[in-house]
Amino acid sequence: MLTLIVILSDVNMPGMDGLELLAAIKQRFPDLPVMMVTAYGDDERRRKAGELGAGEFITKPVDFNFLKAQLRQLPTGAD
Repeated sequence: MLTLIVILSDVNMPGMDGLELLAAIKQRFPDLPVMMVTAYGDDERRRKAGELGAGEFITKPVDFNFLKAQLRQLPTGAD
Protein backbone atom coordinates (compact mmCIF):
# COMPACT_ATOMS: atom_id res chain seq x y z
CA MET A 1 0.00 0.00 0.00
CA LEU A 2 1.25 3.46 -0.89
CA THR A 3 1.25 6.15 1.79
CA LEU A 4 1.68 9.79 0.85
CA ILE A 5 3.75 11.78 3.31
CA VAL A 6 4.08 15.04 1.34
CA ILE A 7 3.15 16.67 -1.96
CA LEU A 8 5.64 18.98 -3.65
CA SER A 9 3.95 21.04 -6.37
CA ASP A 10 4.83 23.94 -8.60
CA VAL A 11 2.53 26.95 -8.54
CA ASN A 12 2.49 27.40 -12.34
CA MET A 13 1.34 24.31 -14.22
CA PRO A 14 -0.61 23.66 -17.40
CA GLY A 15 -4.28 22.90 -16.88
CA MET A 16 -4.55 23.79 -13.20
CA ASP A 17 -2.92 26.48 -11.11
CA GLY A 18 -0.88 25.02 -8.27
CA LEU A 19 -2.83 27.07 -5.74
CA GLU A 20 -6.06 25.51 -7.04
CA LEU A 21 -4.43 22.10 -6.63
CA LEU A 22 -3.37 23.01 -3.09
CA ALA A 23 -6.95 23.97 -2.19
CA ALA A 24 -8.28 20.70 -3.64
CA ILE A 25 -5.68 18.61 -1.79
CA LYS A 26 -6.33 20.33 1.53
CA GLN A 27 -10.09 19.92 1.12
CA ARG A 28 -9.71 16.19 0.60
CA PHE A 29 -6.64 15.51 2.76
CA PRO A 30 -6.37 18.34 5.31
CA ASP A 31 -3.48 16.77 7.24
CA LEU A 32 -1.30 15.99 4.21
CA PRO A 33 1.68 18.37 4.09
CA VAL A 34 2.00 20.31 0.83
CA MET A 35 5.05 22.32 -0.23
CA MET A 36 4.71 24.79 -3.06
CA VAL A 37 7.58 25.68 -5.42
CA THR A 38 7.63 28.72 -7.67
CA ALA A 39 9.85 31.05 -9.62
CA TYR A 40 7.49 33.85 -8.60
CA GLY A 41 7.94 34.36 -4.87
CA ASP A 42 5.72 37.40 -4.60
CA ASP A 43 3.98 38.22 -1.34
CA GLU A 44 0.46 37.67 -2.70
CA ARG A 45 1.15 34.09 -3.84
CA ARG A 46 3.02 33.36 -0.60
CA ARG A 47 0.09 34.73 1.45
CA LYS A 48 -2.49 32.77 -0.56
CA ALA A 49 -0.48 29.54 -0.28
CA GLY A 50 -0.24 30.01 3.48
CA GLU A 51 -3.98 30.66 3.77
CA LEU A 52 -4.68 27.50 1.79
CA GLY A 53 -2.46 25.43 4.08
CA ALA A 54 0.91 25.11 2.35
CA GLY A 55 3.59 24.01 4.78
CA GLU A 56 6.36 25.68 2.78
CA PHE A 57 6.62 28.12 -0.10
CA ILE A 58 9.95 27.52 -1.82
CA THR A 59 11.28 29.84 -4.51
CA LYS A 60 13.41 28.76 -7.46
CA PRO A 61 16.20 28.10 -7.79
CA VAL A 62 15.47 25.52 -5.12
CA ASP A 63 17.87 25.35 -2.19
CA PHE A 64 18.05 21.56 -2.04
CA ASN A 65 19.72 21.56 1.38
CA PHE A 66 16.73 23.51 2.75
CA LEU A 67 14.30 21.19 0.95
CA LYS A 68 16.03 18.10 2.34
CA ALA A 69 15.93 19.57 5.85
CA GLN A 70 12.19 20.23 5.52
CA LEU A 71 11.55 16.73 4.20
CA ARG A 72 13.49 15.18 7.08
CA GLN A 73 11.15 16.89 9.55
CA LEU A 74 8.06 15.18 8.10
CA PRO A 75 6.50 12.20 9.81
CA THR A 76 7.18 9.07 7.79
CA GLY A 77 3.93 7.32 8.49
CA ALA A 78 5.92 4.35 9.82
CA ASP A 79 4.64 4.62 13.39
